[in-house]
Amino acid sequence: MEPSAIKVFIIDDDPSIRKSISLLLTSHGFQSESYSCAEEFLTRLPFEGIGCILLDLQMDGISGLELQENLSQHDEQLPIIFLSGQGNISSTVRALRAGAITFLEKPCLEVDLLKAIAEALTISHKRMTEREAWQTAHQKLMSLSPREMEVLKLVITGMLNKQVAGELNIAEHTVKLHRQHITEKLGVKSVAEIVRMTQLSGLEDIS
Repeated sequence: MEPSAIKVFIIDDDPSIRKSISLLLTSHGFQSESYSCAEEFLTRLPFEGIGCILLDLQMDGISGLELQENLSQHDEQLPIIFLSGQGNISSTVRALRAGAITFLEKPCLEVDLLKAIAEALTISHKRMTEREAWQTAHQKLMSLSPREMEVLKLVITGMLNKQVAGELNIAEHTVKLHRQHITEKLGVKSVAEIVRMTQLSGLEDIS
């Protein structure tokens, strides 16, 4: 993963912290954006690339934990690393249970921060890959006709062509034609691949 392809968001009310981290990231070839408060960060357009958030715990207005909760409700994919000089066991546990990558105390060692960022970016990359796979699978499945979708839903249960034909009250030859069209549209060659694609997209959400 190339550093230039990712972005690290720094959210901290201490300007010296924002500046020092920004300089550190720049020295390692990473792009970054700095925000003095959670409210300021929430005004930016959604970021759908690879990245992570370095988040202060205690800030005026929306706290770090509150921002974490807000982002989770909006299916935000950016992993969060908490940085705080005012942390406690309760806050740490709450943050980690809510999905934070780690909780670092200020001032932290550069090696620890860079290690945490590397872990967060790996997770972000995985999430993006999974999201893109879901979108691709969903788009392909949505290209099927209503009848093809009916056939597909029965095929992935393990039904044979004859059984599908009986269930839908159509000719077995017609089922074979539908299956051919399904495999062509989805770009797959086997029922196992079809099952995998439906699992990726969440077939139950397709009407």
